[in-house]
Amino acid sequence: MIPGLRIRHGRALTTIFGAIVLAAMLAACGGGDDASTNVDPATLATTVKVTTKDNSFSPNRITVAAGKEITFELNNEGSAIHNMNVKMDGKDTISNPDAIKAGQTGKLVATFSKAGTYDFKCDFHPAEMTGKITVK
Repeated sequence: MIPGLRIRHGRALTTIFGAIVLAAMLAACGGGDDASTNVDPATLATTVKVTTKDNSFSPNRITVAAGKEITFELNNEGSAIHNMNVKMDGKDTISNPDAIKAGQTGKLVATFSKAGTYDFKCDFHPAEMTGKITVK
């Protein structure tokens, strides 16, 4: 026992244990390589299913191969109107239709000629609905 240390009902021990567990969890989640960095571009799909909800994309991190035509199949499971807008080479590439109503589907077809990271968003909810496409 440490002189001057009083443990009341195990609270101090529980707090210390909780802090250690939290630190371990944060260390496991933070940093490190993104799993997509080890992806072979030849194995990447040319069709990607994307679900829109109020107000998120799922998935919101997508990896595709450079030089291939990619079809994003969009399914609006939300109650609001959504779309998908990808900024490529300084131009907007927008889904068809450009306003996908609740319960409807749409597509966005794009070819990413250069490797890199491209941002996408919903034009109706640009602050909340965002994502990234990594092109390998």
